[in-house]
Amino acid sequence: MPESGTGFINSIDEARQGPQQITGAGGYDAIEFVPPGPDTYYIEFDRLNNSGERNPGLFEIELFDITVYDNNVGEIRDGRLYSKGWQFLEGQAGFDWLTNSATFYVYSNDSIITSVQFDEMEGRAWIMFCNQIGCANTGDFTEDRKSLYEEQAYVPEYPIFVNEPDPVLFPPATSLGQIIGTPTGFAYCDGHIDFNVEVDKAGNAEVILDFEDPYADRTLAEIVEAGVNIITWDGLDDNGVACSKRNTD
Repeated sequence: MPESGTGFINSIDEARQGPQQITGAGGYDAIEFVPPGPDTYYIEFDRLNNSGERNPGLFEIELFDITVYDNNVGEIRDGRLYSKGWQFLEGQAGFDWLTNSATFYVYSNDSIITSVQFDEMEGRAWIMFCNQIGCANTGDFTEDRKSLYEEQAYVPEYPIFVNEPDPVLFPPATSLGQIIGTPTGFAYCDGHIDFNVEVDKAGNAEVILDFEDPYADRTLAEIVEAGVNIITWDGLDDNGVACSKRNTD
């Protein structure tokens, strides 16, 4: 990364103004890239020493901006820049850590757009990624989606935008997913039940079991595909106590 001159952003005000080649005075002198044609392009960072040799290790970029500009119509195109894994470092100002109040937009594989807005989050050094499964992909959706204690996970899947995705290139979904008909259940003599759930698109589904006291309510969460899915209940409440009348000693 340049330390001065073309490509260097001197202040947050320059970053907010954008490239001076587009926005005029007050912006920064940008490095320009004219793509040979429509496509998806990416930037890869590689740390080098003064001799130009690879030098693995940590580095920080304090101010970073990519502006996509359409020369044909003379307009800035927001909603094109994304990463599947953003890494942040909120440094210290005196004795206090800085905070993050940014907003990001997540574009799922089935074109559903969601957003997350941080409210002065003191993340310090952290990585942001989004997926369908959670912190792992062992096949146990209920466990994989849980938070980890004193462990780090990195399972990126969905593009995360800094502006709302361009609706031309990243059209939003027309349906969030629907259950078709009424789910049914088939009970077995050993107490477990197979619930048949039909959906119109892949996603996540939950069967909520509401028990009377003294049994603890339980939620069965599964990743489902379009069509009929079977979600099995083992006859136990959330504490592992048998609560099906079909269970016998």
